[in-house]
Amino acid sequence: MRLLIDSLIAMMLLGILAAVLLYHRERTQDLEQIRRTHQALAQLQEQALYRSALGEEVVERSPIGFPLRIEPAWFSNKLPRNALVSGDRPWLDIAPPGDMSDQPPDPVILGPDQAAFWYNPNRGIFRARVMPQVSEQSTLELYNQANNTAMPSLPPAAQQRRAAGTLVVIADTAQAAAASTLAREAPPSDRVSPTGQAETLAAPRSTLPPLPPLPVR
Repeated sequence: MRLLIDSLIAMMLLGILAAVLLYHRERTQDLEQIRRTHQALAQLQEQALYRSALGEEVVERSPIGFPLRIEPAWFSNKLPRNALVSGDRPWLDIAPPGDMSDQPPDPVILGPDQAAFWYNPNRGIFRARVMPQVSEQSTLELYNQANNTAMPSLPPAAQQRRAAGTLVVIADTAQAAAASTLAREAPPSDRVSPTGQAETLAAPRSTLPPLPPLPVR
């Protein structure tokens, strides 16, 4: 009987130890993803500042002097990546003219058409979107950690609509040189194909679906 009790105690201790190690490993992975996302945001900001210093004859700029577009070719085939979201989505979308927001209208990834990064050339601001977490509060905390912001709350899921802007779509995630761009403005808009030829398409503004049930991490 004593042997059975000792065995059960040993199993409980091993279970507790395994849970602690698993939490520590997951936390370490989360911190590494945040660090890599910080690095990507810094790369984007650095390129925007560098290109804005080149003058209007080199790059088209916003009224405050930031590039209106961010070109994948600027990054020598090593695109900055948002480590907090999946890679099978657009790379970057751009706020429309006159938008003075400092946060995207849809900071949480709810659908495949949302880009990993958001850029507002009217403010010179980059933001990284995040995936839904186990709760709205933990999602908000992750977003603020990723972007070094202090946003007090997330927009309601039903109101998260991506403003009409420009989506930069990467055709081959391994090679920025193979990138194509897709302009998604109020319909109609222009799309630039990989061959460089522009075409016109309708791009209606859609409402993103409600927040799905969140998996337990």
